[in-house]
Amino acid sequence: MIEYDIEGLDAIVAGMKNYPERANPILARGINAILATLHKEATDDNLQFKLPRNRRTGMLLNSFSTGIRLASAGKLEGSIKPTVFYAEYVHEGTSRIRPNAFMPRIAKAGKPETQEHIQSVADQIAKAITN
Repeated sequence: MIEYDIEGLDAIVAGMKNYPERANPILARGINAILATLHKEATDDNLQFKLPRNRRTGMLLNSFSTGIRLASAGKLEGSIKPTVFYAEYVHEGTSRIRPNAFMPRIAKAGKPETQEHIQSVADQIAKAITN
């Protein structure tokens, strides 16, 4: 689990409730910035495959690019995940293969930058609803 400290969280909540036309676009941009950060952290170092690089296809790593779903002001949710069929088997393991839970490592590596994005969203929303 990744936890964040957000100064001004009340401003985000109030902004979304009382001023969605101001808050939602800011929040959508923040979500998309977080997704970009997580995409950047989908690296060999964070995936930690046992097989040497020259013996891998790179398909799992590259599939993160097609697995991004961006947020919008009308739909405040986004996601990133690998899209190759075997990603779940790598992550969760099988009866023959030990799990390689790479998603928590990606999230942990991106935490400092995503924390900054979240704080920036809170600050921008607070400013937008007070103007």
